[in-house]
Amino acid sequence: MHANRNWPEMTSTILWPYAWKEIERRNNHFSYNANGIHPEVDFGNTKYSIRLRDQHTWGCPVYVLSDEARDLKSPKWDAKARVGVFLGYSQSHAGSVALVLNPRTLHVSPQYHVIFDDTFSTVPFLRRSEKPPNWTDLCMNSRAIATNEDYDDATRWATEPQEHGSLSSSAEGAGDFSSDRSNPVPSSSMVPNSSDSEGEIQLANQLKSSPPSASGSEGAEVTRDKSNSNSHKISSLDNISRRTSSRTHKPTSRMKNTYDKTLKKTFGLLTIFGLVCNSAVTVMHSLKPISYAQRVVLQAERLNTMYDGTINSVHHAFASMTGADNGVYTLKDVFKQDDRADFVAAMINEVEDHESREHWTMIPRSNMPAGAKSILSIWSFKRKRFPDGRVMKHKARLCAHGGMQTWGENYWETYAPVVNWLSVRILMIVSIIHDLETRSMDFILAFPQAELDTDVFMELPFGFEAPCGNNKAYVLKLNKSLYGLKQAAHNWFKTLDKGLQDRGFKPSNIDRCVYLRKDCIVLVYVDECVLIQRKNSTSVDSLIHS
Repeated sequence: MHANRNWPEMTSTILWPYAWKEIERRNNHFSYNANGIHPEVDFGNTKYSIRLRDQHTWGCPVYVLSDEARDLKSPKWDAKARVGVFLGYSQSHAGSVALVLNPRTLHVSPQYHVIFDDTFSTVPFLRRSEKPPNWTDLCMNSRAIATNEDYDDATRWATEPQEHGSLSSSAEGAGDFSSDRSNPVPSSSMVPNSSDSEGEIQLANQLKSSPPSASGSEGAEVTRDKSNSNSHKISSLDNISRRTSSRTHKPTSRMKNTYDKTLKKTFGLLTIFGLVCNSAVTVMHSLKPISYAQRVVLQAERLNTMYDGTINSVHHAFASMTGADNGVYTLKDVFKQDDRADFVAAMINEVEDHESREHWTMIPRSNMPAGAKSILSIWSFKRKRFPDGRVMKHKARLCAHGGMQTWGENYWETYAPVVNWLSVRILMIVSIIHDLETRSMDFILAFPQAELDTDVFMELPFGFEAPCGNNKAYVLKLNKSLYGLKQAAHNWFKTLDKGLQDRGFKPSNIDRCVYLRKDCIVLVYVDECVLIQRKNSTSVDSLIHS
């Protein structure tokens, strides 16, 4: 983000892998534990100090200088400096060897003699093709020399390949910055395993167009592009990486012949294999069974044989397998359980809780408004357990069949928000930092506490008895929002929202389910709440009892 704000032209999503590698390196170097040891020292069991002057800003401008300009105090700006993008440090070289992206070729290579602009101070002057006034100070204070050996990487870095009119995707040619070195780079912390350094990494493999050409070096100066010799202006990295070519790449005759031969051989082998398998199956089926058991087995194999001769059968032990019991049952299944008496007792308690709160009224079916339709009732059961598997309680829930409701007749709004998990995490962190007290609260029969905004009629549930003995002649007119209704969650949230605001809470402008008061915070997730208060405060207790 810092690089994108200061140099957006050279910041693109194709550089994300390098950004993540730099984050990983910084975490390993600067995440100290209680003993003052960072992960790299802890892992390698070696102690060494990290110089902050060697740490540079990721994505900042980097100016690659030639070996001849190494001893000059202030190299010439227009000729010896070549701008690149700093993408971290090479993992195949010493820790101070920078990886630099060439914005013209999209090559990433290690460079040993560079000048860093950590503050992006030269970016405005690059856009105007002007020499920055602080160039001398950068040469004096922000120069990095990884080795005293002579390498012409700066020359090759500014040279762009011209093979076949496009960027080369192989590790050879002008784009390779390390494969032709005879000596490895001296390093006190890391020795490269092979010659396949980051110089062979080319972000331009996806491109099909050729970049501007470049010429050779001159004296102590780094080679300049003819098309850009008088200007340091560079295009946006996203625009460069999107370039395409209109040329159609046709396969050579050698490629066509090789492909045809390979295809013929493959089909030939498959044909022979199919004939052999078919012959084996025919021979097996032509054998005359001797005993009755053999005839039964052969007939079963014939019925289960697929077109290629393989057996399509299911192991007999599969029939004895049963699905995992999750403890949730329907009314039909609950009476097959050994503890069905406990579920019946839970049904009685559920009905008593509803009737004591007057959640419905039993009326004759003839009293229903003309055209009104009733919906079914549903019993659902669950065996709740402790974490160790012991049964905690038997739960029975009487629900309305919301699938039989019709929009515009017996329900309208259904949306009910819940607290965002980001809000939960942030407030939990705040409670830990400021040593606040957190408590949870769960409402019993939450949805039936909300009023209904439309008339809903429900058939008598299983276990009910009408006064005249004819259950078909009576229905239940719901007075409250029963579980299962489409508008139940919406009505409950409106009721809870009104209750909290009446008690002095105000919903947050960021999260509708975070309610704030000067002495308490409430997080709402359907019928469960998390309450946060200062320690030794009675705000939560007074809210619960209100």
